[in-house]
Amino acid sequence: MWLVDENLPPKLYRVLEEYGISAKSATYAGLNGITNGVLTRKAFEMGFRVIITQDKTFVIDATSALKQYPTFCVVVLVLSQTPANTFLERFKDEWSKMPIIPKEGGVVVWPSEL
Repeated sequence: MWLVDENLPPKLYRVLEEYGISAKSATYAGLNGITNGVLTRKAFEMGFRVIITQDKTFVIDATSALKQYPTFCVVVLVLSQTPANTFLERFKDEWSKMPIIPKEGGVVVWPSEL
């Protein structure tokens, strides 16, 4: 299951579900407003295996947690901040070119061509 970080449009989880990925927003899961390392631990304990975020510092904060949870992955989106609907359309467009492939125990920067 994927967790959509609070810095992304919450409806991104619906887009992910269109692609057959079980997902929830951090707010819906009750995981908003906490530090990245704690978020990683709590998300893993709740059954999430991927966190998708735009927070580039997440990688630094979650590094030790990723070592503890080798089946976990952080996906960092490098799409421009835009209004939610525009962002979601851009996400879909990029996904059609290259879907996100999680890397267990690691970080994926997506889309990689940017």
